[in-house]
Amino acid sequence: MHNLTKGDEGRRQFTQQTVKEGRAKYPEYNWVVVHPKHTTTFDGKQGVDWGHLHHEYDLIIGGTVGYEIYWFTGGKFELHGDRGYLNWAYYGDVISTSNGGATVEFA
Repeated sequence: MHNLTKGDEGRRQFTQQTVKEGRAKYPEYNWVVVHPKHTTTFDGKQGVDWGHLHHEYDLIIGGTVGYEIYWFTGGKFELHGDRGYLNWAYYGDVISTSNGGATVEFA
């Protein structure tokens, strides 16, 4: 997806760059990239109002880290794991955050 370094800094760049580029290309959608466990409650129907894909990020030491990429018109996203750009990033029309920032409501 991106030409980035493969360590932790590369993962941080990947999450941030993915949501930034997604929002720039498709501004009608909110964007989330996430590695840890999470729950989504998006408005509407998958394939119409929201979509999802899985991406395996290559690591320097070998192996990969799986990320879920979501784009959606509105709804709620709940992170159930470690925060920080290493693990997730979002960009969109945020209505509110709660649970220490782990729960995000989007317009």
